Amino acid sequence: MTTKGKTQNGKFKRYGNLLLLTLPAVILAFVFCYIPMSGLIMAFKEEIDLTEYDTAVQSIIMTPWSGFAQFEKLFAADSDFMRILGNTLYISVLKILLVFPIPILLAIMITEVQSRPASKAIQSIIYLPHFLSWAIVASVFETFMHPNVGALNTMLHAMGLGTVNLSDAKQFPWLMVLTTAWKDIGWSAVAYISAVLAIDQEQFEAARIDGAGKVKQIFYITLPGIAGTVAVLFIMRIGYLMDAGFEQIYAMLTPTAESTGEIIGTYIYKLAIKNGGSYALTTAAGLFNSVVGLILVVGGNLFCKKVFKRSIW
Repeated sequence: MTTKGKTQNGKFKRYGNLLLLTLPAVILAFVFCYIPMSGLIMAFKEEIDLTEYDTAVQSIIMTPWSGFAQFEKLFAADSDFMRILGNTLYISVLKILLVFPIPILLAIMITEVQSRPASKAIQSIIYLPHFLSWAIVASVFETFMHPNVGALNTMLHAMGLGTVNLSDAKQFPWLMVLTTAWKDIGWSAVAYISAVLAIDQEQFEAARIDGAGKVKQIFYITLPGIAGTVAVLFIMRIGYLMDAGFEQIYAMLTPTAESTGEIIGTYIYKLAIKNGGSYALTTAAGLFNSVVGLILVVGGNLFCKKVFKRSIW
């Protein structure tokens, strides 16, 4: 046996028992994530009636194959899917460009607060919205932005400005970005705060001795020090590009804003639940969404690995 083989064998004997701790997670992932993937065959079947046979599984198996007919229907000229895909990408890209950098800046600002009680208080305040459900957040903002009696529009009217309205199709995507920022940037900053605090403090001391100010310390020490964390979270965020936030959109979407606010998640929900259960077409849309998400994660990882020398694997 080679030296490398002996080393690996020794590590396995030493840490092998710890692998048992991962066994429950592996079993749960297999049962709830991988076995259900067998249902993807519905995307290549004709329209399925789950009550046609004794069991749903039997109904799926016995339904004739249709090849890529469901995908052709999905991307047909008279389908709304391309418009909905555009809405999804538009809202997601806005969130990445406008919201993703804010937690980084917020984390740097919080770690620069000298008073520990003040820092803890600020963190607690900005974390709080994350624990509110989107149903509550939607109710709060609908009241706050009410065209006639909302506090925000009352102030805007007093200043002679226009109104902010969730029912306005043009404003809706931007309001989704705003509410996402309000709810999630505090929680998203947690990882960056931990990364900043993990940087060797001696680097900052040496920089101060050399006469570097706060701005130079941030650009030459803090940002390079958290680059790995930023890269990993950016790759993960790219993976959710096809998910513009189902819970948020579903809770806040109004019929008048559907032209710009309906996303793939709400479209799939309508197909599967509201419109009589179009399971084959719904599965085709979900499969397309998942495949594109996988491609984005792999592509984002390769991009960060090549450009920033950071990656997930």
